[in-house]
Amino acid sequence: MPRSGAMMGGDGQQLVRSDKAKSGYKGVHANQGWYTAKCSTSPCRHNHLGSFDTPEDAAQSYLQH
Repeated sequence: MPRSGAMMGGDGQQLVRSDKAKSGYKGVHANQGWYTAKCSTSPCRHNHLGSFDTPEDAAQSYLQH
């Protein structure tokens, strides 16, 4: 069972929630009706992972990168 504040992705992994991000997910940012996933950790700093319809889809992309 996921810990409080965590959601399960499509493959059963926990999506990374964030209290700091407005989207609610680490690495996910709202941008004009789209949600973009971007890695901000070393070594892939500022790597754009894609644009998505939902924050959950973007969080799943961040989780799988």
